[in-house]
Amino acid sequence: MNFIRKIFKKQIDDLVHNQFVRFGPGTYEGRAVIRVKMGQKIRLWTSFEFANEIIKFISENIDDETVKLKGRIYSKKDFKLDLEKDHEKKKGFFVATIDETVPVEELKKIVQQFMMDYMLFDVDTEEIKFKVKKAPHNPKGKFDEKFCNVTLDKSKKSLIDDLLFDVKDDYKEVVVDHMFLITDVVVDEKLVEKDPAAARLQAKRKGKIIRNLDIDGKKEIKEVDFLV
Repeated sequence: MNFIRKIFKKQIDDLVHNQFVRFGPGTYEGRAVIRVKMGQKIRLWTSFEFANEIIKFISENIDDETVKLKGRIYSKKDFKLDLEKDHEKKKGFFVATIDETVPVEELKKIVQQFMMDYMLFDVDTEEIKFKVKKAPHNPKGKFDEKFCNVTLDKSKKSLIDDLLFDVKDDYKEVVVDHMFLITDVVVDEKLVEKDPAAARLQAKRKGKIIRNLDIDGKKEIKEVDFLV
């Protein structure tokens, strides 16, 4: 289940919290963008927020025994992978470059280890082709609504159904974006005294998400309050 759907269903977890740690109070427009086009194959474009979740879906739903991975993993903590071609420290991240065909079980292990980090590698299977930009989104740079590019068979439409959880009718094209209205950052003051760094990471964001949908030209707006 993707993080936006979890918020609407009031099922907050660490992965949802992790999506918001970089945000302070303010209004953030045009975030978590999703564009879907239906055809013989399904085409999907999303902004960077969904990259890890798409890779997780692939790891859990493909029928292939092996899968081609090409790109990078970025983490704030140092790590070591047997399949990495290169390893460096860059702009505060430990970065591993990978370009390998691996068993699906190996991909599952990578997903389990790095869901809280940045998995920015292409995944090539018979049913799903996933391409992604190879550097984390720069908060000060231009927001890329097509950070992720996916082509998938209709047999794997459950990925789309999860992203478009509130779209029930048939459609040809859907575009979704979200406005994050963050009114407050709730900090545990007792933890601030003991461990300020941990307090910042664990601080919760309070506010509202406004979900804008364009379903074949028909506009809908939905909203939900959150504390994540």
